[in-house]
Amino acid sequence: MRSLALVTDSSSALPIELLAALLSAGGFAIADLPVSIDNQPVDSLDSMTVDEAIAMAHVQGQQVTTSGVAPGALADIYEDFAQQGFEGVVSVHLSGELSGTCDAAGLAASMVDIPVAVVDSLNLAMGLGEPVARLHRLLAEEGDLERASLLAEELCSSTELFFFIPTLDALKRGGRVSPALAMVGQMFQIRPVATVLDGKLSYLERPRTTAKAIERLVALTHDACSKRSGELPLDITLETSEARSLIQRAGRVVAIHYSGNVEQAKELKTRLGQVAEQAQLSPLPPVLAAHAGLGALATVVL
Repeated sequence: MRSLALVTDSSSALPIELLAALLSAGGFAIADLPVSIDNQPVDSLDSMTVDEAIAMAHVQGQQVTTSGVAPGALADIYEDFAQQGFEGVVSVHLSGELSGTCDAAGLAASMVDIPVAVVDSLNLAMGLGEPVARLHRLLAEEGDLERASLLAEELCSSTELFFFIPTLDALKRGGRVSPALAMVGQMFQIRPVATVLDGKLSYLERPRTTAKAIERLVALTHDACSKRSGELPLDITLETSEARSLIQRAGRVVAIHYSGNVEQAKELKTRLGQVAEQAQLSPLPPVLAAHAGLGALATVVL
């Protein structure tokens, strides 16, 4: 039986099938990050309806806002695992530079008796979700909380995320960029291509057309894949070959995200070629689509 449980949040963008498998295996929970449209929560809607509502809100210029999970909700999750007999919890979350979720997890950890190791992924989407999925499999045989926390940190640092945003309007409405920068972007028709660096959004290039932006996204993704191979530099010895395979840098695209533009995501996968053959197409979850807006694309490299 597993001795350590794993918690993450809905920014992890885990595909439905993978999320169902993790929940079915046990020792796993996901905390929802609330989304509101014009101050009206959308938590009563199913996933498809939420996506449509957010898309329409962006089209109509409504404000889509997000908030972090309450410490009490996380504490309830931790306590539930304690009651199930788990000896500790690894809680891995969206970058602390972009959200207060890690702070909430730290506060929640201080409210419960079960030991909790809070890990800032310094990433988002499947840049968080892929490490979480691999860590869950590793926890089937790893029962030391300190070692598990180190594994989580190393796995999170092993992924890279690149993304393209067709407009800065949604980021402006969500307070993620200044109105001045958004206005400049609109004036010059900038289509920013960016990554996540040290937990922060870092703009790499500012093409003026969607075609050029996607071309740069493909090039950056291929370049990242070409530089990645071998095991993570861990000071932990893993016993089985299966466990060791989970800490291999593959030099492959593990996920392609989209926001209301699945056909464009399929075309991107085709353009990426062999490095993306096994990549999962995954819609951005509401908490991220709220800020990215319609037409965003992202690649996650392991």
